[in-house]
Amino acid sequence: MESRGALQRKGKMKYPLSEVFDRLTIETRKSHYGADNLKLRRQYVSAIAERMGFFAANLIMATIELTVANVDIANLEHAIRANKELSDEEVGRRALAIREINFQRIDAKVHLAKYLGERVDPKRYDQKQQFTSILQVQKSKGKRRAKTA
Repeated sequence: MESRGALQRKGKMKYPLSEVFDRLTIETRKSHYGADNLKLRRQYVSAIAERMGFFAANLIMATIELTVANVDIANLEHAIRANKELSDEEVGRRALAIREINFQRIDAKVHLAKYLGERVDPKRYDQKQQFTSILQVQKSKGKRRAKTA
């Protein structure tokens, strides 16, 4: 029986996909804090691709990247809003961190769009504007149809 290290060197993982997803998510989160683990994350993506295909693996990876960035931004924004005793300097540091993470979020969104065959203009969706859920818009259109039918 081969060791985990030997399996990783060969690019083959003998884990359930749920475990691979979990580890990929953890390693992606660590990478946002400076971990140099790109090779390991690529091995996890390859393990997913072996079982689900490269298209699915790329979608999953891009979605994880997008999710991690969005969570980081939400946590920092919440901390600013909830903690009224933060100094101006600390609010400024957090705002700069949010801006840097937002660049990662946009990159992840662009990669996801590429895999989906879409073109995304990062400037189009990142302006200050009221957000309306896509689901709310679809729901309201469905109600209009029901009333007119």
